[in-house]
Amino acid sequence: MPCCVEAPDDFIPRAEYAVEMLLVGLGLEPDWVEKAALREGGLYYGPQSDTPPQSALCIPLKPETTAFFSEHRALAGEEMSTIRWDGEDWPIPFGGEGEGLPDVIASVFFWLSGWQEHTTTERDHHGRFPYAVSLQAEMDIPLKPLVDVYRAWLGEQLAERGVSVPGRRWKGKPWAVALTHDIDFIETRKRSRLKSFFFGKMGKAIANRGKSDPRRASLYRMKAAEVARHVTATYFFKGGASTKEDVGYSLDRPWLQQFMTGLTTEGFEIGLHPSYAAYDHPGLLRKELGALTKSIGRVPQSVRTHFLRWADPSTPRLLEDEGFLVDSTLGFSMHEGFRRATCHPFRLFDLHQNRPMDVWEVPLAVMDATLFTHRGLSAEAATKRIQAIFDAAKRVGGCAVLLWHNTLYDEMNFPGQAAVFERTLDRALANGAFVGSLRDGVRDYVTT
Repeated sequence: MPCCVEAPDDFIPRAEYAVEMLLVGLGLEPDWVEKAALREGGLYYGPQSDTPPQSALCIPLKPETTAFFSEHRALAGEEMSTIRWDGEDWPIPFGGEGEGLPDVIASVFFWLSGWQEHTTTERDHHGRFPYAVSLQAEMDIPLKPLVDVYRAWLGEQLAERGVSVPGRRWKGKPWAVALTHDIDFIETRKRSRLKSFFFGKMGKAIANRGKSDPRRASLYRMKAAEVARHVTATYFFKGGASTKEDVGYSLDRPWLQQFMTGLTTEGFEIGLHPSYAAYDHPGLLRKELGALTKSIGRVPQSVRTHFLRWADPSTPRLLEDEGFLVDSTLGFSMHEGFRRATCHPFRLFDLHQNRPMDVWEVPLAVMDATLFTHRGLSAEAATKRIQAIFDAAKRVGGCAVLLWHNTLYDEMNFPGQAAVFERTLDRALANGAFVGSLRDGVRDYVTT
């Protein structure tokens, strides 16, 4: 689709990135042209005082918007305006009601680039951007995929002007659920067994040994539940351990080798789960990637860091340097929701080098530990929260990424979680979602 951006030089890469991310979710791609070439329609983004082409959809770029990014300042929730879509008012950083057409382009850049993380120094004890200091927490909007709402609004505006907007499908389905599993360790630690023993659960503690070890058994039972429903998932395995936060395991164990071979044969994806310190350590990341590559006989394309650790710009640059196609780290640890205000895949953006990157982010929506450990929800309450995520993703045709650890079928220590997991699979399928691995969903998204 013909597109033209007129802006200060340093803002042009940001605007063009935002336009590309908006259009890719609509099944379109930009054809960059000069303003004069928009005589028969298209998208123009620039100063309205410069006589924009009336045949195009013209999104105003105001001087105060570019000044905001030049000043490198944070945004407070009270500064937000609103955009009207699907009978509801949605927060938007730039433009909005009573100000002409909303600036969905600068607003998309704000969210997808992680601007609020970039302008906030607060981090938790694992070095992560905390939910508690986010705009999502301030405005109580963790489950609002604002970027995807802006995209849907833009699609309607383009369609009204005669543009054919095909939209995106997930292998023929209108929305998707990506199943992922972080395999932090493959067998129950001895101290967990001893704890069970001393609490009078001798029989169950003994049963935790060998083939009936609950973490090992959960691997097989998770896969069996998925195979029974004809869906796949991404299993993230570790290639090493670097700190006391890691539990190392050997990828060469015969039973694990056999399990991983079975995953590949049956269409599942194997990704890398870098150790605690590898998220910004090139030597460790390369070593662990090499170990997993050697073990499975191919270079994994997907990655998620341990403890969801992330540092800009070092982490995304390391992932790009190692050739990863997909990351799925960017979620909140302490709360479910959309950390970058989207449930669609997007390319990461390097704010320091002012350029889009070659790594696609498929943002994490929720993990089991968030619901059951950090939030202390019951099985019923957790199921409702997952359904709320499903409803949000389905409404905007996005992808809900779920993370389940291989503790699910350990009823002694994690009672009821397996039932929530299986019920979640059934609900996703009943609601018409494509359910599968990150690889399958994203490849379809970015190549069609």
